[in-house]
Amino acid sequence: MPAGPSTVPVVLFWPWGEGDPATATLRALRANIPADTQVVVLDRARGFAAAVNSAAQGSGKADLALVADACKLPEGWLDRVRAAAYVDDTVAAATALACGPSAPLYRGFDDDPVLGPPAPGDPEPGSGGRDQARFPPVRPRVFRLWPHCAYLRRTAFDVIGPFDESLSHPASALDEFSARAVSRGLSAALADDVVARSLPGGLAPCPGHELDRVARRHPWAGAARAEEDALELGPLRRSLVAARVHSHATLSVTIDARALGPMTAGTQTYVAGLILALARSGQAAVRAVVRDGVPEVVIQAFENAGVEVVLEARALEGLPRTDIAHRPQQAFVPEDLRLLRRIGERVLITHLDLIGYRNPSYHASSDEWRRYRRLTRVALGAADCVLFPSEHARRDAVAEDLIEPMWTALAGVGVEPAAAEEPRTQPSAVPSGRELLVLIGADYLHKNRLFALDLVDQLRRRHDWRGVLVLAGAHVEHGGSADAEAELLRARPELAKHVIDLGPVKESEKRWLLERAQAVLCASTYEGFGLTPLEAAAAGTPCIYGAQTSLGEVVGEDPATIVPWDAAASADRAFPLLQHGEERERHLRALGEALHRHDWGSIAERLCEVYRKAIESPYRSSVPRAWEELLVREQLIIDLDRRYQELRERVAYGLALIDRDGLLTRQQQRGLMRIASRGWLRGPLLGPASLIGGMRSDDPAASSR
Repeated sequence: MPAGPSTVPVVLFWPWGEGDPATATLRALRANIPADTQVVVLDRARGFAAAVNSAAQGSGKADLALVADACKLPEGWLDRVRAAAYVDDTVAAATALACGPSAPLYRGFDDDPVLGPPAPGDPEPGSGGRDQARFPPVRPRVFRLWPHCAYLRRTAFDVIGPFDESLSHPASALDEFSARAVSRGLSAALADDVVARSLPGGLAPCPGHELDRVARRHPWAGAARAEEDALELGPLRRSLVAARVHSHATLSVTIDARALGPMTAGTQTYVAGLILALARSGQAAVRAVVRDGVPEVVIQAFENAGVEVVLEARALEGLPRTDIAHRPQQAFVPEDLRLLRRIGERVLITHLDLIGYRNPSYHASSDEWRRYRRLTRVALGAADCVLFPSEHARRDAVAEDLIEPMWTALAGVGVEPAAAEEPRTQPSAVPSGRELLVLIGADYLHKNRLFALDLVDQLRRRHDWRGVLVLAGAHVEHGGSADAEAELLRARPELAKHVIDLGPVKESEKRWLLERAQAVLCASTYEGFGLTPLEAAAAGTPCIYGAQTSLGEVVGEDPATIVPWDAAASADRAFPLLQHGEERERHLRALGEALHRHDWGSIAERLCEVYRKAIESPYRSSVPRAWEELLVREQLIIDLDRRYQELRERVAYGLALIDRDGLLTRQQQRGLMRIASRGWLRGPLLGPASLIGGMRSDDPAASSR
């Protein structure tokens, strides 16, 4: 669990109105926090968002606890809601479990002993009595913060930005802030051991126009709230089935390597390294299923290592099953899971992270995001074992109740230095003789390239650094930061002169950049596996990173130089890495030790042990039937959507005629249908219409009517 803040939080109280409810809430609030805790009563005349922003400016680096509605909070609420906010590096804020007639968080729990009215003589919910013993905190992720009680981590407030001051109501301001947090790869946690009992006389309903403003800015927010309301709160259904275990002297493994293609990103690097490591270990006979377009040099490396390479079409036609089918990345469509069932007796999936699961803005639509979430739940519930590249990634999935720990294992991630004979190519846009700071990765918002730009700006201003920031990575279609980066650079033309955006690069160009850079920059807010610092270490190059999520676990906290998310402080700590000296050498030694711990040889040995345990373990009994039924449902949804689109295309030309409010009345439509269905009427009556319809749009006769 991440460490808590070093400063005491400041409690901000929003007086929503005059009279007893606000006074009573403030009095009870003061009674249930330490006496030395600062309580700031916000200026109601300024509007909620503006008042919070002003108070935040005067609070130094302290976290902020907000109370903005009539409620009764239990003793010790501040410590517990703070613990929820610090349950993970990816959590930006926490919110109490608001309940009662005026603000039920989850509908349908009126009779629940925690959320419903307490029985006579029972302790108040959230007071540390009966309910806390029976309901230990789970602290699930949620998509919104509630005005009754919310806690904001200061580092998250700094990276997300202040509240939108066009929003004066607490509900809309907190909703909008939560949405921005999600778009940055962060989330909110529900402090389910802190029950905020709503009281009469609280906040007035949020004005509709403010909610509409939030919806326009974050179109997916409504779908996120609906998804939150629909999620099961308990763990996923799990069952076991007894089955015979087939053992082999040598493991046979099929790797779903269809992610490989012309371009290389972190996932592709991981998949290729995994296949080669398994084949070279001598403990497994390896088969790789690939698509067209894989570079010949990759295919040749596989075959030289003894890997059987087969194209996807052949795999779909049918292949002998191996002991293990392993997909070293998330499943995205039902076909991904069907393929695994065809090619292996036991199915393993490596789940890299929950970024796409939690972030609607990374998908083409809300429907696509929900479809991906459903499939993720099916995949992790149906696999014989789910592998995670880091303990952080595993803990994250377990916290979402996506999988039980007993069905998980750590896969790890390895990196090997590039061989001398592998090509290095200087990108044409990169000038020679300049100092380079390189950031490799697609421009997803959680990659935090905006912070990287601020960091470089601070290096220039504070340390007179004259190098160039090279951005090397694809521009994603959904959830990218390209527009925001362009806007920032337009506003800072001097900084723009020192930034080069290459877009996606070839593997040979990536090697050149890693080896020629003064340092590699990794500013991500969320990483499922800490690949970038290891790649930098393999190239003998320092890495400027923050000990966030898996990065601190895989590489270590001591070599980290980013102070989340303070660009000035990070620049001061990172600058010594950009010049020769003891600090740079000490940093490189630490990276080298991390690289040694994560070599592919030991990872392959560990994976083969996981494979053997999966083969020897009983099946999860209900999985085959549930998997097939759920996959059929998902495929039906896809097929229905496709047929709907086809139908729309077929009728689009005549829709203006047959629509309820179309050009023809219902009687005229029926009459036209009867004419068309009778051959002796169709020719003479519809023939002239065919002649007119066949005229070209540029024919004068077609427009003279």
